[in-house]
Parts: sequence; structure tokens; C-alpha cells
Amino acid sequence: MVEHARAFGALCLRLDPARAETVRETLGAELPAPNRWVEARDAHILWQAFDEWLIVTPAGRERALVDALRAALEGTHHALTDVSDLRVTLALEGPHARDVLQKGCAVDLHPRVFTAGSCVTTALARVRVTIRQMNAVPRYEVLVERSYASYLSAWLQDAALEYAGVSGA
Repeated sequence: MVEHARAFGALCLRLDPARAETVRETLGAELPAPNRWVEARDAHILWQAFDEWLIVTPAGRERALVDALRAALEGTHHALTDVSDLRVTLALEGPHARDVLQKGCAVDLHPRVFTAGSCVTTALARVRVTIRQMNAVPRYEVLVERSYASYLSAWLQDAALEYAGVSGA
């Protein structure tokens, strides 16, 4: 089963990668390399593109983080946008979670190339999503735009029917 009840705070940060050190202290972590995500102080940071990261925080924490990041980035060319209302999270976990995702995703999620700490923005069942692997179980989180969440949740539930070991959380 797949659930999508979890909302969260989210900030989109656009910044020249050469200036990444300007936010290290504020976030409590380095900005991740391509197709990776890292745990930071009260946040997760997901690589999105060459100069773009998504900072995921507990709901309600985004305002304080925006203020801290704007102070740290003062005088630096950047863009920081609160995109908290854009997405929700679907979770998929279990021994066949990867098989379910592969039914609608062209990205290779095999453990030799996609492991805990990996993330990718791609299409899943024709919907633009960000998939990140949370641990080795494997547990995946799929960040999807709210308007597609019901469709994608139903699609994932249908795709999981043939596998007994898949559960949502």
C-alpha cells in the first residue's frame, strides 16, 4: 500500500556550485553531488540540477530556514524560493519496491547504481517526480506535485498488486 499524507516544507535553492560553501554552516552539511541527497541539520538536501537543490524540512520550519539562508547568501547571486505547497511525498518500501517503480520509470534503480542516498528527477507513470532511496531495505520516497498525487498513488498501488512484500508508509 502507498500513502501520500505527508506534507513538508521545501525550498528551491539556485546557486553557482562554486559558491556552495556559503551555505554549509547554515545548513549543517555540504550541498550534495549530482543524483545524491544528504541529511543536514533539520533538513534533507536533494540535488536537482547543476545549480539547483531542493531543501526538504519539517512543515513549518521553512520560514526560519529562508531567513537564515538569505542572511548567509547576502551579496551572492542566488535564487531561493519556498515551494512547500508544490509537492507531497509517497513512500514505497519492501523487497519489491524497486520492481514496482521500474514498471513506470526508465531510470536504472538497480542497487549497483542507485543506493541509499541516491535521488533522481525523472518521469514515473508519465508524471514528473523526484525519487530518492532512503535506506537499503529499500525504502523510497517519491516527491510528486500535489495535483498528480492521487493518480500516482493509485498507479503505484495497482503496480504493486502482484508483489506481496510491498507496503507503503
